[in-house]
Amino acid sequence: MDTPIAPNPWDKKEEKLPEVATNVVPSEESSKVEPVTENVNPITNPIKEEEIKKPEFLMKESDIVNKKNEAILDKKQILKKKITKIIFILAPFVLVLLVITIVAMAMGWDKGILKSSVTGYVYDSKSLPIKSAIVNVADKKATTDATGKYSIEGLEYGPNKVSVKADDYEDLSAEVVLSRGDNKDRNFTLQFISYSYIQGKLLFNENSIDPANFKLMVGNLELSVDNSGEFKSGKLEVGKTKITLTSAQYKDVSIDIDLVAGKNTAPDITLVTAKDLEITTVSLLGGAVITDASIKFQALNVKTDKDGKYLIQDFTSEGSLDLKVEKSGYLSKTVSLAKVSNKLSIELVPSGRIFYISNRDGLDNLYSSNYDASDEKKLTDGKGTIYDIELSSTGDLYFFSNRESASGSGLPDQLFSVPITGGSIKKVGSIQSLSSNYPSILGQQVFPVANKIITYSYTDLYSIPQAVDISAYKIRITSKNITGDANEKLLIEENQKLSDTVRIDSIQNINVSKDGKKLTYSYSYCENSNCSTKLFIQNIDGTNKKELTTLNRQDGYLSRINGFTLNSKYLVF
Repeated sequence: MDTPIAPNPWDKKEEKLPEVATNVVPSEESSKVEPVTENVNPITNPIKEEEIKKPEFLMKESDIVNKKNEAILDKKQILKKKITKIIFILAPFVLVLLVITIVAMAMGWDKGILKSSVTGYVYDSKSLPIKSAIVNVADKKATTDATGKYSIEGLEYGPNKVSVKADDYEDLSAEVVLSRGDNKDRNFTLQFISYSYIQGKLLFNENSIDPANFKLMVGNLELSVDNSGEFKSGKLEVGKTKITLTSAQYKDVSIDIDLVAGKNTAPDITLVTAKDLEITTVSLLGGAVITDASIKFQALNVKTDKDGKYLIQDFTSEGSLDLKVEKSGYLSKTVSLAKVSNKLSIELVPSGRIFYISNRDGLDNLYSSNYDASDEKKLTDGKGTIYDIELSSTGDLYFFSNRESASGSGLPDQLFSVPITGGSIKKVGSIQSLSSNYPSILGQQVFPVANKIITYSYTDLYSIPQAVDISAYKIRITSKNITGDANEKLLIEENQKLSDTVRIDSIQNINVSKDGKKLTYSYSYCENSNCSTKLFIQNIDGTNKKELTTLNRQDGYLSRINGFTLNSKYLVF
């Protein structure tokens, strides 16, 4: 039996080698020869055919391409593994960032980063575009073009307040919700107004104005004015009305205007500094208000009202600043308004003169002046002592003086007269004014208005000892004309002792009425130690005597009678 022989691996049929393209340039990779490190014994370790690596120049073109693809695939696998590794490393961070982003978007924290824009159109009620409408979204403004289109960028998404305004249309206020990015076709429709409104501006020289200093009206509607002087009304009726500005610091303004439907623009109103000056006229004596006083100032010729007031409106420092006030029974007065506030009280001096004695230069003299001491005049020449001035209705002054008797001579004082304007001094007659011969008291009083000289006398019972009999003592009152005739008329004669317990201590407070018809006087009655004062009135001829009142000492004293009123109807005491 024949023994089989093992095949020889090297014993192969001759194969035809593929042609090597001469134009193929071996790559850097293919030109490298890797060293053989494994045992390649062909008997113990036979090499498989597919493991035999042929030189690249002996390889087919398709094998070369496959080889390159395999190399590329290997690189991709490596890169994929690296990327997968990186992804696994970064995945937690990415997840956290994603969560943060989602939360931020949900909470709106990205509003400052992701901006929105809005575009749209503004139409009227007939779907016609409105030009020059002002669209305000979150304080960002845009004005519509001729097609009514507007566009605003840089807005935050979410709810936004919108206002749309246009002349002759009612204002529109709304709220729109914007999404992130562009927001298109956000359109608005305005309604045409049938009412009127007006706006305008006050012009002034100051940096700012205080609206509290004036009142601006359109018809019966008061307007609000801001510190820059701009104003705008609410709804007004169409038609004719007035714009008025009244102020204590600026000139008043009145403008006629015819309002049309929709917007009206008032002419600029210039504020001119001025003030309203309130004049009050009062009397110097007592401060009583003087009504119907004439006020003349620049072009004004007006009268004060029932409260003695007149308001000069829009007073400025231009032109003559002298103001003249006149009133019957008072001296006219001129005052300057150069430095006055908003109120001025003017005291008018009653017409007439006052008369008084003064020894300012060491000598007694009579003086006269107005009631405010202006226009003072000296009426006498400084001779002798002067006292008891009386004014007559004839325009003369009467006074007692020792001007014609030496001091200490014991001669009685005499009555003199002088015109109230000064001039010749005349002696009326030798009339004793007062005698203190114990125990009698003699006195005289002059009443030139009544053309009377009243003489009185009584005995001072307090100076007589109680043991002395007072039955013979009398009270006497006589009168005579001021012309100095010697014929005296006895008016009163009474015993001072009325009973053992009642007596008349004195006579006082003699007065004659202005018309010369009435005489008043008072007695001091005493009953034991209880005394009282009785006031009497009678005719100047001594008839019709009446008691007017009795005052007990505990009720008070009748200290003096000031005299009759001018109409002789009342007595003041």
